Amino acid sequence: MLDTTGCPNPTMLSALIVEELPQLQKQRLLDHLAQCSICASELELLRTHATEYEARMGDHQARLLQSLEGQGSTLPVRRWLRPSLLALAATVAAISLVALMGERAAPTHANDITFKGALAVEIVAKRGDTQREVKDDTRLRAGDALRLMITTATPGYLTVFSIDGRRAISRWYPERANQPPLSLERSGRHTLAGSIVLDDALGPEQVFVVFSPTSFDPLAIHERAKKLLERDPTRSWRSNDLGVKALSVLTLHKEQVL
Repeated sequence: MLDTTGCPNPTMLSALIVEELPQLQKQRLLDHLAQCSICASELELLRTHATEYEARMGDHQARLLQSLEGQGSTLPVRRWLRPSLLALAATVAAISLVALMGERAAPTHANDITFKGALAVEIVAKRGDTQREVKDDTRLRAGDALRLMITTATPGYLTVFSIDGRRAISRWYPERANQPPLSLERSGRHTLAGSIVLDDALGPEQVFVVFSPTSFDPLAIHERAKKLLERDPTRSWRSNDLGVKALSVLTLHKEQVL
């Protein structure tokens, strides 16, 4: 089941970096960041990009000033140019940060059990105010909300689904059977929209993250995985089992709430 989250939007995170938030709004955002590891990591990425951008602007400024000096520019021109370029750099950096957050980009970071060369998968489970990283054989409960971060080496197409112990398929991304795969228009890290709320089907459930640089039929992939799992429930998965570039599979164990 797909659910939305209360995480801050890109404009708010970038406004925090450039110190443009009112104190009350700033404190609320800081309280959220203390509880949400996903937003905290994205904020750190934005800070890194801001620093890198300012450094590049400083290099460009230095070369431009040298060029002007070589053409006989006077000192007053330098005094005017430096603050103007710095102001421009700050403005462009803020705009760039909003664009990056709109794509939900973040550093390439792979979970060791789900890294398959062209694909890395991070899953965070939230239960109330508690968050934890989901790895293979993690024990969860019905109602836990999962957020997925996917890192790919190239642009391409993605589907995420699960098959439980009853061999029932749950489509995560895309959510409906008649939808095409998700289109990832760039390489890098993607935070998938919303969250997946686990249903009450207890026992083991295998989660499949399928990626390919070319489009495919998600429904055909789902059904093929189900048939292969019925033939061999303990099989070791490879990407060519499903005819795709990259595949990540991990098993969740859903327990009853006591």
